[in-house]
Amino acid sequence: MLADMKEDIRGKHVLLVEDIMDSGVTIDYLKKMLQDRGPESLKVCVLLDKPDRRKVQIEADYAGFRIPNKYVVGYVWTTRTATGTCPISPSCPTMSRKSGRDSCCKPSRKSRIAR
Repeated sequence: MLADMKEDIRGKHVLLVEDIMDSGVTIDYLKKMLQDRGPESLKVCVLLDKPDRRKVQIEADYAGFRIPNKYVVGYVWTTRTATGTCPISPSCPTMSRKSGRDSCCKPSRKSRIAR
């Protein structure tokens, strides 16, 4: 880990949010590390859950979608999109009316799959 939290979580309710949980190794490590800091509660929330890939015994408390062990293609969430210029945001000022997509939300090279 390159940086640590500055917030004291002792006695607080904590929600650990992750995009994809596959092997579970990272989330398991983070959950144990955070649990040692004494939160009132600690829950795990993931958008995509790939239970077939687990290497450790861990389950998400909340999962958007449980998916098979397949390659997932998505869009990049950048600082720019997080500041309100993304079509997922209703306040997106640059959303194209034709395509419903903003130029900031193009797939990255890493997220493209060859057809």
